[in-house]
Amino acid sequence: MKTIEISLSFDWSIFIHRTYTLYKHRTDPNQFVILDSDFDQVIAFRVDEGSFEILSCRYDAKHRIELPGKVVYLKHYPDEE
Repeated sequence: MKTIEISLSFDWSIFIHRTYTLYKHRTDPNQFVILDSDFDQVIAFRVDEGSFEILSCRYDAKHRIELPGKVVYLKHYPDEE
């Protein structure tokens, strides 16, 4: 399953499926949402220097957060839907 790495604020990075799209909030540059190819929300989150906060997510969204590397792996793929 092909993933892409995207750099975020505060040296965080996230790996998501290549068919997903990450959008940055218009007024809060540290808040993001990931949509699938049908434009359904997979996860919404916010980052800061020391935390990764999930604001909302699909009930079946899987993820792994690695500290201290500040790396998030979204382990939810389209073929699991």
